[in-house]
Amino acid sequence: MAVSYTINGLFFKTQKDLRAHLKAMYAFYKNGDSLSKKDFDFVLDLFKHHEEYKTRIVAGAKDIKLNFSLWKAIKTRCFYIIHDDGTEEDFSYEHCIKNYKP
Repeated sequence: MAVSYTINGLFFKTQKDLRAHLKAMYAFYKNGDSLSKKDFDFVLDLFKHHEEYKTRIVAGAKDIKLNFSLWKAIKTRCFYIIHDDGTEEDFSYEHCIKNYKP
């Protein structure tokens, strides 16, 4: 059975549709840009499906940006949660999609 996705009130019939939406965000924002309020809310809702969400969100989330991940030998872009205390950490939307539970 095919899985559909609802993230922050937006419905995606397929995983491909959800990925296309996220890739459009990647294309729209430059490295270091903060997300708009609408995109912030969307990505934060998606982040709730990350397997480490409960431990990573403890410090809050005052901003989300796009930038290169520093943890990979090959530079890939990812989202960065900017915590209330100013610290930041990256996460992959792929982990969120993989662990999605309606």
